[in-house]
Amino acid sequence: MSPAEIIAASKLVAGIRYKAYVEYLEFSWSRKHPKATEYEVKGVEVEEKGAWYIFHFTDGIAKRKRHDSVGTSVYRKGTW
Repeated sequence: MSPAEIIAASKLVAGIRYKAYVEYLEFSWSRKHPKATEYEVKGVEVEEKGAWYIFHFTDGIAKRKRHDSVGTSVYRKGTW
């Protein structure tokens, strides 16, 4: 199987979608002087695809965070 076929097949995988309460960190400034900004959002539609969370916000913006990224917590609706 060629690399192009593998990439095409991975894009066909459907993710799991649910509503959740999300906490995550976003880093800014520089590598030498990092600054972490905390975000907490309720009622976000979360899609789990492979090792990634994809947050679909109500204003149409989507943000992607890895499952093991620092400061990322996802609580499914009904557990918060």
